[in-house]
Amino acid sequence: MKEQLSSSHPLEAIASKFETHEGRLHPNTAEKILHHQKRAEPLAGGAPCPVLSPQLIQAPALLIDNELRIVWQNEAAKTQLWRRPDISEGGNGAHLFDWLLNPEFRRTVINWREWSLFFIRQTQPLITQQELQRLIEQRDEAERELLQSLLNDPETGGGINTYPNGVRQIVRDGSADTNFCVVGTTFDKGRLLVFEKSSPDVAGQTTAKRADLQQRFAGIRQHPGPVKKTFYALAARLNNAETLRAEMLDEDYSRLLHRLWEDAIETMEQNSGIVAQSAGDALMGFFLPADQFEHNPLSAIQCALELKTRMSELGREWKIRKGWLHDIELNIGIDAGTEYLVSLSSALGENLIPSGDAVQVATYLARLALNGQIWTTKALINQVPSNDLKSISFGIFRNDNNRQTFIAKSFLRIRDVLENVNFLLDAKADFGARPVTQIFDRMAHAQ
Repeated sequence: MKEQLSSSHPLEAIASKFETHEGRLHPNTAEKILHHQKRAEPLAGGAPCPVLSPQLIQAPALLIDNELRIVWQNEAAKTQLWRRPDISEGGNGAHLFDWLLNPEFRRTVINWREWSLFFIRQTQPLITQQELQRLIEQRDEAERELLQSLLNDPETGGGINTYPNGVRQIVRDGSADTNFCVVGTTFDKGRLLVFEKSSPDVAGQTTAKRADLQQRFAGIRQHPGPVKKTFYALAARLNNAETLRAEMLDEDYSRLLHRLWEDAIETMEQNSGIVAQSAGDALMGFFLPADQFEHNPLSAIQCALELKTRMSELGREWKIRKGWLHDIELNIGIDAGTEYLVSLSSALGENLIPSGDAVQVATYLARLALNGQIWTTKALINQVPSNDLKSISFGIFRNDNNRQTFIAKSFLRIRDVLENVNFLLDAKADFGARPVTQIFDRMAHAQ
C-alpha cells in the first residue's frame, strides 16, 4: 500500500527541507527521485526545494530519531534489511537496538555484528558518545554486555566498511549476499538512511583501488631509507574556517569537520591519492605515479575538482539543516615534486615525509586560494600530457584599468598574485618567482 505524506507522518517535518544529492545517490535512485519530485514552498532564503514523498523511495529506507528510535521505515526496509516481512504497521517506533539485537535477526544474518556496528556508526551525527552510552545503559544486562563488546571489538570494528558508505549483509541460508550503498542525510528530527543495492563489482573495484594504492606506496615502505620519487601534493584548507568555528557550537563544528574530511579522504582514495597529514581545518594528500615512467598529475587535478563538487553538495545539505548562509568550500593548492620520500611509523600509523618544498608550495597555494579556488604551479601543468591538457580549463585574471580580464592557459608569478595579500608576504622570498595558475573545470567527455 502506498504511503501518503500527511501532517502526522514522521517524514513530514523534513519533507520540505530534503534535497537530493545526485552525486551521492546510486544513479537509479537519483533518477527515480528527480523524475517524480514536486516543488515545495520556498525556504527562508527564497529557493524552493523538492518535496520528498515516502512512496517515491523504492530502495530500503528508514528514519532514525535522536533517541535512536526507528520512527519510519518502508516495506522494502522490513523485507530486505531486517528480513521481517511479517512486521507491518506495528514495526515503526521500535528502538534501533530492538531491531539489531532481535534473536531472529541475529540467527538470520551471519555478519550481524558488522551490521550492528555500521548502524551505530551511522548514528554519530545524531548523538554524542555520552548519549550513546546512556542509551546502552538503559538496556538489560545481557544486551549491555553485547553492545559494549561490539564497540570494543577492534577486529569487528575494522571490518564494517567493505567499501566507503556501504555495508554488506550475508544471510545464513545462502539466499542473499548483498552489498548496499548507503546514503545518509541528517536533519533536526533525525537521520534518513537510504540503502541502494550495489552490484558486486563495486566492492571489487574499491578493493582493487586500495590494492593499487598499497602497491604505489609499497616501494617506499619497504626501503630502509629515503627514496627519490615524483609525486603530487594536494593541500586543502577549509574556507572561512574561523567564522564557521566562531558561529557554531564546538560539537557541531567537530561534526562538520568529521564529515568533511571523511568525504575528502574517500574522494582522494577514489583518485589514487592518500591522506598524509591532517590538522584541524587543513589536510594534505599525496599522489604517486603507478610506475617510474608515469608522470601525469591528472589524478590530483581530477581529485581537486571532485572535492569542489562534493563540498558544494555538503554545503547545500548543511544550509538546509542549519538554516545558515555560509558556503562550505575547500581552498586547494597543488604542486609537483621530485623529492626524497621516507615512510615512518608511529603509534598512530604511518607517515609519508617528503624532503623538498612541494608540500610547502601546495600549502601556500591553499592559503592563497579564496572561496573554493584551486591553484597549481606551472611545473605541474607542464607534466600533463597535451591531449589531457586540452580538457582542462585554467588561466588567470589580470587587472586592467580597474577591471578584470581573464586570460586562458596563462600564468602569474606568486609575487604578482600576492600584491594585496599581506599575510602571505613571507612567501615572496622563497616562492615568489614561481608561476602559478587557477584551475576551473575539466570537460566531462575528456574524462
